[in-house]
Amino acid sequence: MPQPPTQPAPAPLPLRLLRVVANHHVTLRMRRVTLGGSDLGGFTSVGPDQQVAGGQKASWQPPRGAEPNTCPTMRLVNPRHRSRILPACFLVALVAFGWYATQSVRPADCEVSFSAFTGSDGQPLPENGEEVTWDELDERAYQDLVASGRYGPPTARWHRWLG
Repeated sequence: MPQPPTQPAPAPLPLRLLRVVANHHVTLRMRRVTLGGSDLGGFTSVGPDQQVAGGQKASWQPPRGAEPNTCPTMRLVNPRHRSRILPACFLVALVAFGWYATQSVRPADCEVSFSAFTGSDGQPLPENGEEVTWDELDERAYQDLVASGRYGPPTARWHRWLG
């Protein structure tokens, strides 16, 4: 059986001592780090993306107007940033759904009717010297219906979903 061709071992990468010339955020997920130093002489990029420590991707680009390999710029993209957003969005959606599902609601077939004397502004007249609103009168009428046994008390919304 023939042996598969073997690939030559990659040449070891030389270690270089560099200094950070500039460092700023480009976007929330990208940071631009500009490196400089005498050890950059002879540096060549083996591809558009280089792997750097921490599992981040780096892309080497010389700044505009600079001689190649004298002051490359490295853009770091953090791939874990997106992985934090999805669970946070899921948690917010779960809390909002839980809040909505546990709100108290009246029975589906409940119809409340009431009447009140109103002033020229269309608001109900005060009762016993105290201002009242349409919502308060509606709630009182509903509580009277519950007390008489015509309707049940309010329940959590999710109880209605179950039937």
